[in-house]
Amino acid sequence: MGMPGSTEMIIVLVIVLLIFGPKNLPRLAQSFGRSVRELKKGLQGMGDDVKSATDEDSKSRADQASASAAKSEDAAIDPGEPVKSKNA
Repeated sequence: MGMPGSTEMIIVLVIVLLIFGPKNLPRLAQSFGRSVRELKKGLQGMGDDVKSATDEDSKSRADQASASAAKSEDAAIDPGEPVKSKNA
């Protein structure tokens, strides 16, 4: 089952013309065009939302990783060395 050929398309167009009539076809085509435009806008908006959410998630993960690295550097003390006090 592939794409319909030219014969099938002509048959479909004739059936649509008989059902809706020649006066309603422009209005039907215009409505179909608006629907397709709205669908594209919605999909694009959804894609933008997903992209911004993943960017924010990546940034927060990077911030958490850098904060975690800073804490681990501060907490890393060699247990073999005695701790020197400032007063001594």
